[in-house]
Amino acid sequence: MQIGLVKRTFRLQGGGERQVAYLIEGLLARGHQVHLLTQQPPAGRPVQGLSWQRVPACPLPPALRALSFALGVRASIRRAGLALVQSFDRTLGQHIYRAGEGVHREWLARKRSTLRPLARGWSYVRPVDRVILALERRIFTRTPTIITNSLQAKHDIMRHYGTQASRMTVIYNGVDHERFHPGVRARFRAHQRAAWGVSAAEVVLLTVGSGFHRKGLGYLVQALGELRKHGILHVRAVVVGKGRIGRYQRLAAKLGVADWVRFTGLSPEVERYYAAADVFVLPTLYDPFANACLEAMACGVPVLTSEANGAAELLQDGVNGCVLKHPLRPEGLVESLRSLLPEERRRMLAEAGYRTACEYPLAHALDQTLRLYESVVGRPGYT
Repeated sequence: MQIGLVKRTFRLQGGGERQVAYLIEGLLARGHQVHLLTQQPPAGRPVQGLSWQRVPACPLPPALRALSFALGVRASIRRAGLALVQSFDRTLGQHIYRAGEGVHREWLARKRSTLRPLARGWSYVRPVDRVILALERRIFTRTPTIITNSLQAKHDIMRHYGTQASRMTVIYNGVDHERFHPGVRARFRAHQRAAWGVSAAEVVLLTVGSGFHRKGLGYLVQALGELRKHGILHVRAVVVGKGRIGRYQRLAAKLGVADWVRFTGLSPEVERYYAAADVFVLPTLYDPFANACLEAMACGVPVLTSEANGAAELLQDGVNGCVLKHPLRPEGLVESLRSLLPEERRRMLAEAGYRTACEYPLAHALDQTLRLYESVVGRPGYT
């Protein structure tokens, strides 16, 4: 089958890109022809057998760039004559859309509750948001088949856009167990902690993900300040990801924990950081499914995240991880962090979390996706 995949940029830096790369390799290995529609040449190691086509891009403002790409993809799909096209971005003309970024309308609603009045008002008229919402509405009402990576995302789409459940399929993300596994601790842990200047007695909290406001980094820094007030001084935090760090550095300094927080930027070897961590913390305000949670679990690191993260659907609070019910309340995060300070409790949660991660290999997600492709092509009236 000739399959088209749409990905605006393809750099293999984030969890979403790794999911796409594995899908491409899996499709090629099973004899399918894969054609990538993108705005930039694929970065990183070349994938043998993959053909790609550049979707024309113009130097436009952000809002118009998003619309231009969506329209360009639709035109490219019409010319390409592909049997099936799946898009990972908000575009037009595809047979299948994978809502990996969730629902923008839902994110804006949650974000507004954290903004000051002026910023909140601007969020209603910001051009790029207006364009994204318009594209989103058209996608969720017109695209024949939608993949979500969590039940949370599926329910958000139904609630905001009235999309029929029959048009949606939930396929949880998978994790690369060859790369992310408990063995990385023996390989990297001692060296990485020494590089950070962290002692064996200190508890390292790791958070991974770009877009620090959405990931709840401010609440984590506030929680560190509260721990310090209570005389808990053996905690450190490592932040991996891309974003503006100035406001968080100032907040940490104000709370007296500036030397507790380390920013690393993006890293191509994030498994080294999982190996060195004692707890993975993601008090996100909104995340359809944070891949980093599953990666941490696969590496044997206990996970603490919020109910606003679709990945929390894989967790049973206090059994194979910890789930925050109210990410906007720092006191809940502080309480959960304190409960994770005893080593024995961390070990118990890590072992149970690892067993859960083993149930979600990348191959399982690939098999589910291929079955969906076959069902879509076999439907009456499919074109």
